[in-house]
Amino acid sequence: MSGPGGELVERPHEPVVPQAPVEPRWRRSAAGWIGDVGQVMAGVARYDLPLADGQQLRIRFGEKLDDAGELICENGLIGTPRFQTDLITGAGRRLCWQPEFSYKGFQYLCVEGLDHRPEPGQIVAVPLVQQVRRVVGFDCDVPILNRLVEVMAATVLNNLHHIPTDTPTFEKNGWTGDVLVSMESMSGLFDLRQLFTKWLDDIAATQRPSGQLAVIAPSPGWGYEHGECAPAPEWTCVLPGLLTHLAEVYGDLEPARRHWDCLRRYLEWELSRLRGEGRLPGEEDAAADGLAHSELGDYLSPGYIDGPPPEDSRLSASCFLYRGLCQAADLAERLDDDAERP
Repeated sequence: MSGPGGELVERPHEPVVPQAPVEPRWRRSAAGWIGDVGQVMAGVARYDLPLADGQQLRIRFGEKLDDAGELICENGLIGTPRFQTDLITGAGRRLCWQPEFSYKGFQYLCVEGLDHRPEPGQIVAVPLVQQVRRVVGFDCDVPILNRLVEVMAATVLNNLHHIPTDTPTFEKNGWTGDVLVSMESMSGLFDLRQLFTKWLDDIAATQRPSGQLAVIAPSPGWGYEHGECAPAPEWTCVLPGLLTHLAEVYGDLEPARRHWDCLRRYLEWELSRLRGEGRLPGEEDAAADGLAHSELGDYLSPGYIDGPPPEDSRLSASCFLYRGLCQAADLAERLDDDAERP
């Protein structure tokens, strides 16, 4: 088959590296054998065991167990029977293998099709960790606060795999709004200058000729239309937010300089929508009231865990857009000042 096309470029950020294998603690379950690796991780399983010709193993991964102690491996947003699942067919010899093009988020794994408890080393968990540098140490005499910082650090690392993701378990997309509200906490723990700079290229690559950005980056062409969680300024205003963050936290104006045209076109598109222009299908009857509109709003607000809240989303959308415009104006001033320096 033909290749993907495009131009191959070197990865501009820290690599994702396998860590020391973790031996699960195994117990019998109704479905087979359940292994517990002790905490949620992002990674894969490594298999090293003999399998008879045609013998099939089904290994499912998940973060939780149900009340009966059985693995929960499901996601209503992804319609596939292979969600977080490895299927292996034996060939009458020893199998030594681990996935190379996918990863899972899990604390538990359930092995079906194996008639004995996995022996040590036969099925191990391999964490995959982005090699970003820890930049802060925290210690106090309140144990829960120390624990909270370490849990947050583990959560950030579980969601860094060449892009910042929303979760290592589900669709693993680069949801822009998730980073917009967490970038300060993330950078407060790790040096993310290279990763954020690279991800800005992914965000810019989603831009349509109209100036619109997708709510996820990278995007396969999803995240623009109604029914695709778009438009949502609370998400796509990550562009001015992240450019400002890099300038303020790392003193780096180069991303703002490089993506200035992308930023200008995006904000012009948002402003055109306030005047009733640039409407998407389904918005023809929307009033040109000078306010921003959003499909997501204050997403998953308290009491509404299934999606957008019932309140009018124009408040949050307009506030985020206003802040994005102020950030762009501030960046423009910084860039002008920087250009005037000898």
